Amino acid sequence: MISPMYSLLPFMLLFVMIVFSFILSTSLVKKHLIRLISFIGCILYSIGWISCFIVPDMLLLTIFFGVFCGIRTGILMNGLMTVIARWFPDERGAAIGITLFGAGISPVITAPILQTLIDSSGILMAMGIFGVGILVIMLLCCIPMKLPSIGWMPKNNSKNSTKKSPTEDVKKALNDSIRFLPL
Repeated sequence: MISPMYSLLPFMLLFVMIVFSFILSTSLVKKHLIRLISFIGCILYSIGWISCFIVPDMLLLTIFFGVFCGIRTGILMNGLMTVIARWFPDERGAAIGITLFGAGISPVITAPILQTLIDSSGILMAMGIFGVGILVIMLLCCIPMKLPSIGWMPKNNSKNSTKKSPTEDVKKALNDSIRFLPL
């Protein structure tokens, strides 16, 4: 049995690594290596999960999970936020907010899957299986990730169109709101 403090060490290291990897990956993002860093991030994340099945003690688990999953989260979120911001220049805040909401709510999907795996295979095997599964899913999601060409703007971008009256903006907002009500 491990103490509550010791069980939090992997997550504490994970958050430290997120900050450092986010900062360090900025130069790679600026060089437009989005897909490459995304693939690297996916592999590191899976190593972090799979290591939970392989490593024999809590110290190694802390290092593998905290470091590899933390680095992945930092570099992948940096790249993802950059891609989202560039594809939606007029709605950056909303687009990034929706993306972060999706990341934050993902446990609603992953927790039941992990619980089923834990019930059928045990906790360590479940983490290994999850690591392999998430690797496949995330690699497939990274394939279409790319930045728009330099200077690209959407056709209906405010910089490309004539100035609208405030009434048109209110009508558009109401129409958009009504369209999403059934959701």
